[in-house]
Amino acid sequence: MVTIEETPPETKLYRGVGRCFLLGERPSMLDEMKSTLDGIDEELPKMQRASQELEKRKEDAEKELREMISAFRQQTAASAA
Repeated sequence: MVTIEETPPETKLYRGVGRCFLLGERPSMLDEMKSTLDGIDEELPKMQRASQELEKRKEDAEKELREMISAFRQQTAASAA
């Protein structure tokens, strides 16, 4: 497999857009790929923080649900006795 850096500068490249491919010049494709990678590098820490926050919220909700079930079982056991 050949990488983009290994292709000659005058090489025309295709990029996928939806269900089709668009022909473009190598320099413009490289610029577009670099800007996409920069955007991804910028978004990744935000997404990781959001993931950690959601994981914490999930754990808190699970703990609260377990406490509610425990309280319900104690209440039903007390009323049955």
